[in-house]
Amino acid sequence: MWPSLFAALALTAGPAPQQEGARVDRLSFPVVLAAARARNPDLLAYEREVQAGLERAGAEAAFPDPELGFFVHDLPVPSFSFREDMMTMAGAELRLRLPWFGKRDLDRRAAETDARAVSALQDAHALGLTDAVARAYAELWLARRTRDLVALQMDALDRLVRTAQRSFAVGEGAHAELLLVEAERSGLAEILLRLESQEAGARARLGAAVAAGGPLRGEPEDPELFELPPIGELFDALERHPELVALRHRKESLLLRARRARKEKLPDPNVSFSYGVRISHPDMIGVGVGFPIPLFGAGRAERLAAAAEAEAQAIERRIAARRDALAAEIRAAHAAAKAEIERYRLYAEEILPRAEQSARAAAVAFTAGRGSLFSVVERERDVLARREQMLAARAAAFVSLVHLLSLAGDERRLAGGES
Repeated sequence: MWPSLFAALALTAGPAPQQEGARVDRLSFPVVLAAARARNPDLLAYEREVQAGLERAGAEAAFPDPELGFFVHDLPVPSFSFREDMMTMAGAELRLRLPWFGKRDLDRRAAETDARAVSALQDAHALGLTDAVARAYAELWLARRTRDLVALQMDALDRLVRTAQRSFAVGEGAHAELLLVEAERSGLAEILLRLESQEAGARARLGAAVAAGGPLRGEPEDPELFELPPIGELFDALERHPELVALRHRKESLLLRARRARKEKLPDPNVSFSYGVRISHPDMIGVGVGFPIPLFGAGRAERLAAAAEAEAQAIERRIAARRDALAAEIRAAHAAAKAEIERYRLYAEEILPRAEQSARAAAVAFTAGRGSLFSVVERERDVLARREQMLAARAAAFVSLVHLLSLAGDERRLAGGES
């Protein structure tokens, strides 16, 4: 009888089986991440900003609007006979400022570069979103799997208590053992409450990430452990990190604006066309060209150009600093991911099998009358703790791998990694 009881008490790694006919929506990390990227409000806002920047680039390249003016002239005009005549003339004048060659193109290129910088910032925000989704998904998966383990343990303890109560003439010693099992079950109930709270929080965060309007429902699948990439490949991909790309685009935009500011020394010509109507004389047609005199604008343009170049130099230093910081973070994250993967391997291949072997030995000894129920419960408690630690190690390894790939800006491995 006792061997069958402790066989029921032994834990399994998988979740409790679902009832036949019950349909449970499955969640996988790639699907949740794709939904978050497609529906996250912050990413959609960046997308609109990029579209606005591209529209702004087209507007920057447009010609200025022409001006239409009307006039009436009534003034003395000397003739060739040196006789003063009065002439009244009514007319219209069309004026147009023609930007100097290259100005409109520089304005357009600077605006397009700003839009590319915003697009890179969108990619950088997507990396942060990937990190957040991975943490929430791992927390949800860990809470669900741990709840399954605890629920199986509680069911086994319930069966043990009921069977023992029916099978023994309960004496003082048996009462103490049953009280021990009931106390153990109460402790598991407290763990379930904590796990329910963690699961609710993780579902709420995932629901917010995918704009689901509430907690995300479904049963999470096991997160895939990607192959740890060599650190050299991560450093090679570092230059493509969206944060560095955004800073480089910002620097390029500033240099373009510096060139544009210096072109202000070349004044834009104002071309005018006029047509005048006189009552007693022939009509008049006039064409004129005017140039602003850059007495003060040249100095202003030079100062603006110098300021833009100084800011570009500051961004270059910021790029170098951020590159060094990312390299240091990648080294630390690579070491952390390697350690978490090894920790998971130790639990799965060494620590947990030994704990299960010890629990089986304690159950066999108790069945043979050489042990106590307290010893068996302690061993099973240790098995449960080791299984929880193994699940936590797998979740931590998954999160650390995703974080490492996000730091390097190399998320292509998320779709093609090997477990």
